[in-house]
Amino acid sequence: MNKYLITLVCTFFLFTCPKYSFSMNDKELAAQNLYWEAVYKGGIKRVEKAEKEYSALLKTGKHPINYKLRIASLTAMKAKYVFWPHEKMAYVNESMQTFNRLQRKIDKKDSMPLTYEFHMYRGRTYIHFPFFFNKKELAMEDIKKAAEMAVTLKRPTKELGPFYLEYAEYLKKDNLREDAKTYAKKALQNQLSKEESNRAKRLLK
Repeated sequence: MNKYLITLVCTFFLFTCPKYSFSMNDKELAAQNLYWEAVYKGGIKRVEKAEKEYSALLKTGKHPINYKLRIASLTAMKAKYVFWPHEKMAYVNESMQTFNRLQRKIDKKDSMPLTYEFHMYRGRTYIHFPFFFNKKELAMEDIKKAAEMAVTLKRPTKELGPFYLEYAEYLKKDNLREDAKTYAKKALQNQLSKEESNRAKRLLK
């Protein structure tokens, strides 16, 4: 095979292979880190800081749906830190309305990476809603779909480990012990902190 043909073949694969996630620049990575800090460490200041960063990124017009998914999740988190019930309801309703709008847009695009992110962020948000919102079943469906799609999309191990662990813990709460063990094992096959690894091992007992 001559050099010209090799170049042609490589170029073909470069432009036809699916891109399963958008490549993040430094500002996007910083915002993503702030998001996970808000999720795992909590606190209204962390939530508002992450929301502020994504609102600023929205102005670039680069990845509006990806940013809005995170903002919708952060909006729901804010409900945890306000006192009055009507304020809590306002944040939750705003979050749900945003997810509904984004779902319609994503369905039209028929993009697997966006669909994956949608199910992951909505599922991980709705799973924490009070029972009277009746979102638990939908949240579990979302998380299951995202967990299955993550394999196809070859998501990084540092993302998959904690994600599979969370799903395993949700499954155990629903008394689906064997399924919980399956995803606990998957979590251990990916990147986890020492504390997360211990949680996953406890699920296998």
